[in-house]
Amino acid sequence: MELLRWHQPVPLGVAHATSEDDVYKGYFIPKGTVVMGNIWHILHNPETYLDPFNLKPDRFIKDGKINQEVTDPFEAAFGFGRRICPGRNIALDTLYALISSTLAMFDVSVPKDENGNPDIKPSFSIGIMCQPKPFECSITPRSEQPEELIQSLYTSLPSNP
Repeated sequence: MELLRWHQPVPLGVAHATSEDDVYKGYFIPKGTVVMGNIWHILHNPETYLDPFNLKPDRFIKDGKINQEVTDPFEAAFGFGRRICPGRNIALDTLYALISSTLAMFDVSVPKDENGNPDIKPSFSIGIMCQPKPFECSITPRSEQPEELIQSLYTSLPSNP
């Protein structure tokens, strides 16, 4: 939840055109105008999320459960209204499967500073689509099975000798 709130892949959402003339807060918006929802601002609004610019994975947890008082970022991360992303559930299920299987099969760690604390300096591309820039980490198999599975999958691909 927090990763999609903190740094969404499509910060301005997908462009849409208005289907009819409209007035919003005194501004006239003609039919056919291209509009974009500023998802980044919605998910970084300090009136909605305390300390919105910092990654806090426990932001949505209270007493070991989802805190219903904190606005669910999925209400905006995949768009909203009748134009919400129709593939959002597939995306979330895929993320869950990817993250859970990776953590089940591999130890993932980051470099440590001189005090033994994680030394993470997040950096992202900037634009209509955003993604993390390359970063240092260590990914090691928890046993021989994941390594063998990956090797067999890799060698079975048609593009590999």
